[in-house]
Amino acid sequence: MATVSLTEEQYEKTRKFIQEQRGTFMVAFYFFLGATLLLLPLAAIEVQLDLDPVHSGRRRYSAAGYLLGAALMLIVLLIRGLGRIFGPRSDYDCIRRSEYGCQYFTVKSKDANKNKHPYFVTDAQGFDYICVSFLDYKYAEPGTEMIGITLGNGKRYAIQCYDAADPYARLQ
Repeated sequence: MATVSLTEEQYEKTRKFIQEQRGTFMVAFYFFLGATLLLLPLAAIEVQLDLDPVHSGRRRYSAAGYLLGAALMLIVLLIRGLGRIFGPRSDYDCIRRSEYGCQYFTVKSKDANKNKHPYFVTDAQGFDYICVSFLDYKYAEPGTEMIGITLGNGKRYAIQCYDAADPYARLQ
């Protein structure tokens, strides 16, 4: 396989795709981080409902329980995402710090699960690549040459050698 360099447009297209892939996870992460930080001052305050003799049998509620629940969710999000979706060695971190290699490869087959995101193509060695856009996947017929982007963490992405959105670029 011959090595190749990405153009600025191809680099930005790949970077934006990876950034959009991690978007929903990051929203959940920041929501639970914010909830935990907002509940932190309330952890010391305990709301007691024992003041009224009529309702003296009611339970006492504390913000510490809510804080504990939010902290547990935050820990789960950290364990699931650290290094994979955000942080060092994540896809976005690798592409941002230019820890990737590019090479041409010939498409052997497309994923049988057509029209479902993410779109995979396979090369002759059996490596699966995630297509950066649907148009890249659509025009990736067996025998088509594509650019394979292998990140420093081992994840692989594929992009067409030409702009797949331009119908005349394929003919050149």
